[in-house]
Amino acid sequence: MKNQDLKSKINKVPESQDEGAILRRVLENVSDGVCLLDENLCYQLFNARFVELIGLEQGDIRIGDSVDDVTRKLASRGIYGDRDVDEVSRERIAAFTADTTSEWELNTGGGRTTRVRCNPIADGGATITLSDITARKTAEAAFHLKEHQLHQALDNIEGAVLMYDADLMLQVYSKRYLEIGDLPEDLFVIGQSIMPVLQFRAERGDYGEGDPVELAAERADFLKNIDQDYYHEQPMSGRICEVYWTRDSENNLVSVTNDITERKITEMLLKMAKDEAYAASIAKTDFLANMSHELRTPLNAVIGFSEALKAGIAGPLNDKQSGYVSDIHVSGEHLLSLISDVLDLARIESGKHKIEESQFDLVEVINNTLTFVRERAQKSGTELIVDLPDELPMIRADLRLIKQMIVNLLSNAVKFTPDGGRVSVSVSASTLQGIVISVTDTGIGMGADEIPKALSPFERTKSGQGKEGTGLGLSLVKNMCEMHGGSLSLSSKPGRGTTATITLPGTRIVHSIH
Repeated sequence: MKNQDLKSKINKVPESQDEGAILRRVLENVSDGVCLLDENLCYQLFNARFVELIGLEQGDIRIGDSVDDVTRKLASRGIYGDRDVDEVSRERIAAFTADTTSEWELNTGGGRTTRVRCNPIADGGATITLSDITARKTAEAAFHLKEHQLHQALDNIEGAVLMYDADLMLQVYSKRYLEIGDLPEDLFVIGQSIMPVLQFRAERGDYGEGDPVELAAERADFLKNIDQDYYHEQPMSGRICEVYWTRDSENNLVSVTNDITERKITEMLLKMAKDEAYAASIAKTDFLANMSHELRTPLNAVIGFSEALKAGIAGPLNDKQSGYVSDIHVSGEHLLSLISDVLDLARIESGKHKIEESQFDLVEVINNTLTFVRERAQKSGTELIVDLPDELPMIRADLRLIKQMIVNLLSNAVKFTPDGGRVSVSVSASTLQGIVISVTDTGIGMGADEIPKALSPFERTKSGQGKEGTGLGLSLVKNMCEMHGGSLSLSSKPGRGTTATITLPGTRIVHSIH
């Protein structure tokens, strides 16, 4: 109902009691508060809801009261707080006499918020509508609180979050994105296009060289065409960032950006260190190979001449001379063995050692290798136990390396087993489990934490301190196993002994047992 119609109907109340009663009944049953002011800004009509929503009691307002009177009553109830009542009254009078609609909110106590809407009447006066918007304000406050909490969470996580719709209209952003990208916040307006952001970054050079307008347009097309999860690393304001994009159920594009500059620097430094270590390792390997070769030639001569002297080729030797020559020969053989180990390791690490495969009987090889340790075992009273099946298939491998692996394991087992102990060797072979060679001793053993050290070249465990050797034996076996596609494993307990197991792939079996 228009204001003029309302006023005319009210003015006709004395002439038509039925129509006036109906109008008042309607006004008393609406949810909003309604009142009519005349041209002198005096109350001509109001419903009970108006009195309630304005914060007064029934009887506090009477027909004929002025706006100034009611304003002062509201001020006495504390509705306007500490504000000057004359100033408030002037504001209300100005609003009610203005030519345009005005609206404001009023807190009327008890946590209630009332919206006041004033509509001017052409020939003077105004209608005022009051609406209880407490529920809406509560919902808005809850929404803004959740929104604030969301932004607090987004702003305090490491990853920077952006979300924009299919038309690249910004929906959500975190301040972390501004920090990572060194971007001005005025470019980010919720509900507006992100093109200003793309243009800014294009002008800064984030997207490479070229016309910034074209680069920004290309970037926009790229973003619009992302239809599944996508990962990309890109420069951003002098940093290196990783960006994850994904689409949500409403086709919004969500991106999470992380600053990975420090990680990339660390990776680069690690690669440089790795390259330097590799170069140093190659240099060390070449040096050892060259030095070992240079030492072997004269050492072979020393061994050869000592053997000639022992044989009496240069004439008979007395007992003292013969003893000296024997010591020279034994020491030379020992030194030659150590140099051979170093040379083998250097060649394997440099990749120059190639396996020379042939077919052979593994049982025969194991029986032959036992001769290398039998004499030493007998001297220390160590029992050698051999557990071999009646038949084993032929295998294909490097005969020399297989012999060396078994000799190394047996020598280690005898060396670290106290007098009167036991050393056993067992073999099994099947296509499924492969070729398994195990050497077990009842020696001093080692802790689980020492096993990696035992398998490293030139390293010695605590239990191995004071024992002869270079510390290359197990390392060589490990490398030779791997050259054959196999592996070496150790199981050990201090004081209980050690089991070393060589496992070669079943593909090295030439034929199965019948």
